[in-house]
Amino acid sequence: MGRKKKIEKIEEIFRGKDIRKKLEVLEEVAKMENSFSLNLLFTCLNETSWHLRNKAAILLGRMGEKAYERLIEVLEKGVWYAKAGAALALGEMKKLDAIRHLIKYLDDKNETVKKSVEDAIRNIVREKPVEFVEEFLPSLPEEEAELIRERIKKLEPSVFEI
Repeated sequence: MGRKKKIEKIEEIFRGKDIRKKLEVLEEVAKMENSFSLNLLFTCLNETSWHLRNKAAILLGRMGEKAYERLIEVLEKGVWYAKAGAALALGEMKKLDAIRHLIKYLDDKNETVKKSVEDAIRNIVREKPVEFVEEFLPSLPEEEAELIRERIKKLEPSVFEI
């Protein structure tokens, strides 16, 4: 099947209501790694199905830098469930710099957002504890580093026991 036909087929599936079919093709969509796939995955962050949102978030997290800036934008400006999905994606990405953005939402009024942010931060610091403590924190302005250090100590104290 040609690229154009493939995209038309995917668009047809996403115009429909069958969540299972959408979930089945998301993995294939992510492998395309083009603007169409990126846009579709970001569109899924606003879907009503949490299954679809979470799957899209995980796939966006695996896309790395291609998705990073837009994920930060969704985290900052999206509706609560899109923010939660963006946090999930950033946690999957495990990029230390994302902590600077995620930390702002640890006290979010929405419990789902707050929980997703906590999980994302834990994922990141558990994956890279030495780099977090010895490289990332010292690279930040002192005041910001201290704020992040204190918040992480409460959230994941074991990181500082390396």
